[in-house]
Amino acid sequence: MPEVQGSEAANKAFTWSDAGVAIVGGLIAAPLCDASWHAIVGENETIRGLVGLAFGLPIGIGAFTFHWWKNHLPSVRNWVVQQTNRWWPAVLIGTFVYVVGPHMYRSAIVAIEAPAPIGPIVWNIEDNAKGLGYFINMVETQGHDIRVLGFQAHGKNITDKPIQHLTGYMRSDLTNAQIPIYLLAQEPGSTKIAACFPHPWIPTAPDETYGIPPFAEFNVGTYEKPTLAISPTEGAMDGALLADFKAAFAPFTVVIEYEGGRLERRFSQNEIDRQFSIFEKTNEKTFNPLSSPYVLRRPNARPVDLEPLHSIIPLASPVKPDNSATGTATPKD
Repeated sequence: MPEVQGSEAANKAFTWSDAGVAIVGGLIAAPLCDASWHAIVGENETIRGLVGLAFGLPIGIGAFTFHWWKNHLPSVRNWVVQQTNRWWPAVLIGTFVYVVGPHMYRSAIVAIEAPAPIGPIVWNIEDNAKGLGYFINMVETQGHDIRVLGFQAHGKNITDKPIQHLTGYMRSDLTNAQIPIYLLAQEPGSTKIAACFPHPWIPTAPDETYGIPPFAEFNVGTYEKPTLAISPTEGAMDGALLADFKAAFAPFTVVIEYEGGRLERRFSQNEIDRQFSIFEKTNEKTFNPLSSPYVLRRPNARPVDLEPLHSIIPLASPVKPDNSATGTATPKD
């Protein structure tokens, strides 16, 4: 931008001084007014927005009308021209950052789109397949081996109507073997002892529940037990070892059918391997599917088979009382 000359301000014709002041003033006022307006409308920060507008509007109006009032205020005119010459590079850089910066930021981060509903249900499967969660249920043994318990997913009924019927299975693309999918449901009118259940949700055949209530979040999976078989020395004993699971079920396809929708999703070898890689590198290896409203088991649902509890502390051997401590002697033969 050519340097603005103070002597040009006295001319009646539209000059470089007028253009420079209008441009620099506009570059200051436009971002200030824009941010202030968003603070009032979008962020409910009325006071902050009004303060910003109180500074931004006069700057913009004064800059764009500079040509018409400059000769009436010579001292102000000269000061404005001087500041314009001094600060226009900084104003230009700041405006560039304000306008282009958000676009560069959005381009640099991974865009995460909200999953599209499949019928009345929104699933988290696609997010998990991108590495944002787990679609494979697995645990780590005390020997740091991975044991795979099967498929799992989280869903939400986004309608005001219940879903009465749901069926599904996990199918191996190698052998065509199928494992049924269960709903995680809660027993009616009962509480679970924390030592037996980490949470009150029991894998239940869908037809042994009352279905999925309106607007309920829920979970499904292929692991059929509410608890894990735990060995005092080896840890978790249920599920398949990682190598055995890969040999029999990788890749696999999940099919879930319900009123108004049908989900069929094939999980590739790369997506499955990414799950195991994330699991090995993270400390967040638990999942608690609490929600309200929730899926409820029917009273005639199959009873829960609990794994036997193993003693953690070895039983001590009986110790013969020491009679000398009480002042009595052990009778002699």
